[in-house]
Amino acid sequence: RAGTENAFRGDIEDATNHTIDSCVSMVACSSCKNLFVNSTRNALVSRSVNLLPSRTVVLEILETVIVDAEVVRACKQLKRDGFRLALDDFSPNGNHGDLIDLADYVKIDFRASDPVTRQEIYKMFGKKTIFLAEKVETLVEVNAAIAEGNKLFQGYFHARPEIIAEAQISAGTAVYLQRKAA
Repeated sequence: RAGTENAFRGDIEDATNHTIDSCVSMVACSSCKNLFVNSTRNALVSRSVNLLPSRTVVLEILETVIVDAEVVRACKQLKRDGFRLALDDFSPNGNHGDLIDLADYVKIDFRASDPVTRQEIYKMFGKKTIFLAEKVETLVEVNAAIAEGNKLFQGYFHARPEIIAEAQISAGTAVYLQRKAA
């Protein structure tokens, strides 16, 4: 986050672009195999996400993305380029139906769905898809998610985000500190 508040406030396009800009070198060197990056319609269609390494990045298609023929074409090309795709906050009544066959991961908001709805989602995708339970906050929810077949989990049950403040120093101060250390 850009501030001390543990919440996003701002333009989602700017946030995606900032993530791509600031993380390209870090992501490229990461040994992590599943770095989920929120992807807007523009990031998918313009293929700006191609700056990220497909071996480590999972493109998370936000629930706010209107899926049309252009988005489907872009996602098919991104899959050919080696990217894996995740559908965020998937709902059986949403507009992501044309991406079902392309999805490698489906993120299910555990707090906003009931067991019947989740079973419907699991049946839509079958065994080829990895399910990620989002917003799991209690042991009961984690156990239910495991029993339902989810393999990945996000939520406060596992950890709460920590805000880390960093001090900005001027270029002159940085040079001074480097000379002093030498």
